[in-house]
Amino acid sequence: MIIKLKNITLKNFKSIEHISLDFNGSSILYGDNGIGKTTIFDGFMYALFNCDSKNRSEFAIKTLNLKGEEIPDLDHEADITLDIDGKILNLTAGISDKWQNNGKNSRKYKGNEHYYKINGVNVSQSKYRSRISEIIREDIFKMLTNTDYFCSMNWQEARKLLMELCNNTPFTALSDTALAAEADKYGYDPLHKSITDKITAIRNTLDTLPIKREELKKSIEYDDFSALDADLKEAKEKLESLKETILGRKEYNTKELRYEFIGKRMYEIRESFNIKYQAQHKDKLNKIHKSEIKIASLESDKTVYAERLSASKEHLPEVKNNIENTAKLIIELEKSVLDESKLICPLCGRHLTGEKRVEKIAEFNRNKESSIKKAQSSLLKLKDEKKELENYIEGINSHILRTERELKEYNKRLEEYKAIKIKEFEPDLEYLLLEGELEKLKHSEKEKLREEYDKWCERINILNIKKFKFEQNQRILKRINKNISEEKKLKKELKDEEKRLKDIHRLMSLKAEYIEKEINSHFSIVKFKLFKKLINGNIEDCCIPMVKGVPYKDLNSAMKTNCGIDIINTLSSRYNLYAPVFIDNRESITNLIESPCQIIGLSAEKGLKNLVLKEVI
Repeated sequence: MIIKLKNITLKNFKSIEHISLDFNGSSILYGDNGIGKTTIFDGFMYALFNCDSKNRSEFAIKTLNLKGEEIPDLDHEADITLDIDGKILNLTAGISDKWQNNGKNSRKYKGNEHYYKINGVNVSQSKYRSRISEIIREDIFKMLTNTDYFCSMNWQEARKLLMELCNNTPFTALSDTALAAEADKYGYDPLHKSITDKITAIRNTLDTLPIKREELKKSIEYDDFSALDADLKEAKEKLESLKETILGRKEYNTKELRYEFIGKRMYEIRESFNIKYQAQHKDKLNKIHKSEIKIASLESDKTVYAERLSASKEHLPEVKNNIENTAKLIIELEKSVLDESKLICPLCGRHLTGEKRVEKIAEFNRNKESSIKKAQSSLLKLKDEKKELENYIEGINSHILRTERELKEYNKRLEEYKAIKIKEFEPDLEYLLLEGELEKLKHSEKEKLREEYDKWCERINILNIKKFKFEQNQRILKRINKNISEEKKLKKELKDEEKRLKDIHRLMSLKAEYIEKEINSHFSIVKFKLFKKLINGNIEDCCIPMVKGVPYKDLNSAMKTNCGIDIINTLSSRYNLYAPVFIDNRESITNLIESPCQIIGLSAEKGLKNLVLKEVI
């Protein structure tokens, strides 16, 4: 589809009272600064999409008097005639004042009333928009009409459009490795994440294995285990022999029973005494225990409160300083005025005039007002924060004083509980007689055998503990060996996965080069950087238009325009749609690249007070 602008007529549109321009193809519109060249582009976009050339939907189109006031009772209108594949379409969009009569010679302004026409016939807004959308989508038309539009888009959206120019070449077409087949099967990002996650997990495990190994080594009990089994066998045989000797002598058994009876009776006497006084004993211990727990808890609370108080007191001066600085900032912002150097055109070096000057001053005032509001909002928040902090400090101090009072009280109680004396055991006559008889039995032959028997029991117990240590050492050594084997295995796995990571980075670099080469083959002077290589070797998506290695943002205005035309040429071919392209500051471009689209240049020419349209051959 080829769309050409045949005529544009503006009526009371911004600073233009009336103008009608006929276009026979590519043309250049000449005129002095501030007399309405950009307004022509604004009118073209307004008639199509109710926005200006900067894609703003809210902009003033009404004619103003010398005082900057809107002139009432005027229709403000933009009318364009398009040639669409040889068929003529006339579109008109306008605004008129809406009034309400309030009696004789009295009326009230009720706002604006929009009106629309297709080929001179009045239509509703929805029908008007529907007719335009049948021709082309708004976003695509803006992209193919404005040289700055594509490069000012969100880079993710711009990149997505460019990727449509490239075939979805599989990794296996670039490499016949198994890794390439995996990347095609699961996708590059999931596969890359799987590998990096596995590497991280292996490294984390490898970091812990030596620590675990050292802990296991500390658990090993070092001792002489060489004759352990023989010693244990000898002790058990000796114990069995003593047992048979003791049990084989009747007189020894009688003494053994008496020995056990005395011990039992002495225990009963002591237990009877303890039962009699245990309530008093238990009550004291409980009170001491509860007091100690409460004191520990209060000490902990006091420490926490002290830390919080210290942190709050340290933060308070910072908040006060921020309040002071923000208050100073508000005063400075309120006193700030626009630097006169900002009202000088960077291209011609002359002072801005007309609507450009007004727009620059309005922009400064908006930014100033916005900055003041933000600073005032920040000041209120800081004052609230200061008040909350001071209240918090006051509350913490109260908590500390309350805690100290409670600590003093509980420490006093603890001392009182500890001072309570508990009655100690006093043996009676029976207990003393039994104790004497028991002492005699201890020195009998039976007791000697018994002592020897107990000695060998203890010996066996020691040897069993030693055997348990030996068996435990064996288990620990097995775990250490398993730990070492696991470490070797993981190191090999880590090496393999790191190689896979390098290979997949290399594979993605190969595909990135292929994609960039294929996409850039569609452009004449523009080359897009679509991938960035990070320090870790990974590839990150981007979309940076460049000309001869210079990023778009660093190009001069002429080269930016040529860059935009080159992009428009490619996208026009992609969508099979060629629309009029407006180029501002045409006078600054000496060599404009060729384009199949209708080019309408806006060129400043000093001293030319009326707009002049010249066709470009």
